[in-house]
Amino acid sequence: VEVFTSEDGGIYFKFEMEAPPFPGKDLEEKAMEIVRNSPMVQEVIGSDYEIVAVGFKLPSSGEPVIVVVKASDGTCFRLTVDLDQGTVKSIEKTEVCGVELTSRAG
Repeated sequence: VEVFTSEDGGIYFKFEMEAPPFPGKDLEEKAMEIVRNSPMVQEVIGSDYEIVAVGFKLPSSGEPVIVVVKASDGTCFRLTVDLDQGTVKSIEKTEVCGVELTSRAG
């Protein structure tokens, strides 16, 4: 257990045993990290953007993850991220700032 104190004097505990809030939370974080560290994203979109959606199929059987980002000028991009290789495979402009998954697990 780690203990943190905040500037306002509050004390917070971090438990390593915490279960992820939903299946795939770690996949989502990994995908977002890959996007943030991608030279291709920096080159095409720049550094001023926000990640608005992450979509993947569960179980993720090596399928790419779709990450949608919105650039500072309002343009949205759909990124295909390969979690196994840790790379952004493609970047394409999209009209829709969101993810539509065609199939749902369960």
